[in-house]
Amino acid sequence: MSISKLVEEINHRIKILNADDYIGSQKKSALIRENTKFLVRCQQIELEQLNIKNELFVVNAYRAGNRERHSYTVAVYNTKEQAIECAEAHCNYRGGKYQCIVESLFLNQFGNEDNEYTTDVYATEIPNKDPFQKQFTQRQIERLQSEVHKITGDGEVMQLFNSLLGVNAGGGS
Repeated sequence: MSISKLVEEINHRIKILNADDYIGSQKKSALIRENTKFLVRCQQIELEQLNIKNELFVVNAYRAGNRERHSYTVAVYNTKEQAIECAEAHCNYRGGKYQCIVESLFLNQFGNEDNEYTTDVYATEIPNKDPFQKQFTQRQIERLQSEVHKITGDGEVMQLFNSLLGVNAGGGS
């Protein structure tokens, strides 16, 4: 029996109890309370089932995996598997320039913070190269190292600067 049918049956029983003059008022009140509690629980279960059915999976594409740059919604699905398949296919279609994220959310739910109503459930690999990142020549890097070295010397700042550049240089001049 579905929950909807069960709810109808309990409502019907409550009406019969209310109309029955042969049951004592205390017993009638107790039976109505029990049926009402059960009715409320059935309605809660029904709402929970509706929420499960209303879970959606949104596929978003982010340029170079960066949420602060160009992004767009690719598709919305009602199953996680379809959304993941779409995310992978779209990432390949875009030649690896975009990372796709599958987010789970529920229909008609909202919160001002995105983590109140969405959850990341899948992410394609982040593209290797950020197309917005400026590429420097070795000569430009060496010139920059030299200028930084003039200001900071061989100390910790220069070592940190070189580590950020991915260089194991001592002085830099």
